[in-house]
Parts: sequence; C-alpha cells; structure tokens
Amino acid sequence: MKKILIIPSWYPTEKDHSHGIFFENEAIVLSSIYDVKVYLPPKRKNWRMLLSQTAVLDSNNYSRNGVSIYQERDVIIPPRLPQNFVDKYYYAFLRRYFKRLINKWGRPDLVHAYASLDAGYIAMGLGKFFGIPTVIKEVSGPFATLLESKESRKKVREILSSTKKIIAVSPSMKNEILNFDKNLSIDIVGCVARSEWFSDAGRAVPNTSKNTIKFLTVGRLTKSKGIIYLIAASYFLKQKGFKNFRLKIEGIGPESAFLKQMVNALGMSNICNFLGFISRNELMKEFNNCDVFILPSLGETFGVVTLEAMACGKPVISTKCGGPEFVVTPETGILVPPADSEGLANAMEGFMTGKYKFEPTKIRESVKSRFGENAFLENISRVYEEVWSSN
Repeated sequence: MKKILIIPSWYPTEKDHSHGIFFENEAIVLSSIYDVKVYLPPKRKNWRMLLSQTAVLDSNNYSRNGVSIYQERDVIIPPRLPQNFVDKYYYAFLRRYFKRLINKWGRPDLVHAYASLDAGYIAMGLGKFFGIPTVIKEVSGPFATLLESKESRKKVREILSSTKKIIAVSPSMKNEILNFDKNLSIDIVGCVARSEWFSDAGRAVPNTSKNTIKFLTVGRLTKSKGIIYLIAASYFLKQKGFKNFRLKIEGIGPESAFLKQMVNALGMSNICNFLGFISRNELMKEFNNCDVFILPSLGETFGVVTLEAMACGKPVISTKCGGPEFVVTPETGILVPPADSEGLANAMEGFMTGKYKFEPTKIRESVKSRFGENAFLENISRVYEEVWSSN
C-alpha cells in the first residue's frame, strides 16, 4: 500500500472542527486505499512562548477519526538570531525531525501539502532534500493574500514551480493562480462529500411545521463569512411582514459578540438563534432539521459546508464568491451576489412563498456523482499516478 504523507497548513481540533475540516475529510477518505499519515510540522516559537507554556515541547502520535496524526514538537528560535539564519536553523531541525518520522513510519511515496504557505513550502523543502515527490492542493483564498510582499511572491513562485503537481480546489481557484503565473499546469479536484452524509442518518427530514421555514448557516464568525448581510436580509423580511421563518447560526469567532448585539438591536432574537460551537453529530442533526442552507460568504475557495447540506438533500442559497459557483447548480440551489442583503432576502422569500422547490433526491445524487468518495478517489488517484509515472 502506497504511503501518503499529508502536511496541512491548518487542521481541525476538538475545540474547532470547522477550521480545515476538508483536509481531515480527504485524509479519512484517502486512508481507505492508501497508508495515510497527517504530519503537523513544528511551529517556530520564541523563548517567551516557551516560558508562557504555549510551545509544544514533545512529539505526539495520536489518532483522530481513524486517521493517524503525528504532531512534531516546536522549534524554539534562539534570541538575537539574525533573520537570515532563522530559516536555516528551523529547517535543520525540521530535517532531523523528518528523518525520525521516516525511521518510525517508513519513507512516504508522496507528500501531499494543503496550501502553499506554509505547508507547501515545508513540503517543497523536505521533498527536495529527501527526494520525495510533492503535490500541493491550493486552498488559500483569496490567492492574492499570499502575494502581498515581494518575499512571499518569490516564495510562492518557487513552491509552485518546484512541485510535481498543483491542484486547485475549484475553477475560480485555478484562475486566481494562473493570474499569478499563466505558465503553470493545474488540475482541479474538488473537496469530498463523505459517505456518512449520504447514509440513512443523513437523509432529509421532512418539515412537519409547514408554516415555518428553517434556515441554517454554518461557519467561523468572521467578517469574511458575511453573516452581517444574512442578518440584515432576515430583518428586511421581518419588516415586510414575514414571520414564518427562523435562522440558526452555527459557529464561533471574533464577530460573535458584534453579531449577537446586532440581532438584539434589531429585535431579531425570536428569529435568529446562535448555536455556538457544536459537535459533528449535532451539526448533522441541524443539517437534517433545516429546510434551506445559506452560505453568505464574501469569498470561498470551495465551500465544503454546502456539500454537507446538499448531501442531506437540502437546497442551498449561496453567494457567487468563487468556489460555490463550482458546487451549486440550478438543480441544487440559488446563487446571489456577495454582500447583497436584498439578494439574500429575495432568495429566502422565494422559499417561503413556494417560488423555489427542489427535489432532495436530485440534490443528493448531484453531489454524490460529482464529489462523493468514489469520484474524489478516482480524481485524486489519477493525479498521484501521473506523479509516480513521471519519476
């Protein structure tokens, strides 16, 4: 069985399952046909972080959702070390750590990194030093945020030109990368909708309260997720006299307090309900119990939560913010402009008045055929085989 080492730029934890959940989903599915290990590389920490006990001081091998994870201890950067020596110091430790991983687990047949910075850069350095082919799946969006300085542009160009294969998570992501370097060859492989969402437990639950439409949104509560526009849209509907709807908001983040204050100030507490952080099992129940899922983001490289909602047979209202145009089709949902509360309100009204009707079975089948586990494994394995055949 081929060994695939996954190096993610970030990864979900028990405290926050939403941050990098698509990395974990792919690792779980890949482990069905490959020997997979997720490698959480060491972070650079200074002496103050060591004293405040925020540094990871020992390596840790553990399992999460059936995937083997190896977390490496952090590298403590000595004080007053010249900047031009910091990278050399860090990578000397990184190579030493990586040799230890190889001795314990074996030599990977391929290193699959998620996001150029910083996982892609680490994978590139290790791949060159140990002669292991690398693949990078770019998920950072907007991609332009990686190019804000001369140093980062140089680093990203080096990463993308050195890797064996570049994978974009959506056509919009591919176009963003090509705008940076039109000579790159890029494959498109979307995120995976895991089979658990298509199981009987994930089947659409009929709404027994026909008088109330239940909307749901899920994500980190940050400005980029556009929740403020969704709350404003709900307020517009209330002002028009609509009372037959509820909105649940799942997630945590820096905008939590502000959004709750906004809801209270608008007198929307009886309509908008903040769920906070909930477990994956609880989240599946919320997907099942809603009537319509809403993604009001200002920018998404893909939008994996839309897959999970559609796998449960739920129609989607999403903004045209990049990735969702690849995911949401006319038979699965409605697309509206980003940062457009009126557009969101009109789409929500369409569901409440019966203007929009979708067939749950068709929604589920659309997702399964394009992004189900078999489709994902076929697409990603083709990329891997091309890498191995070219060596």
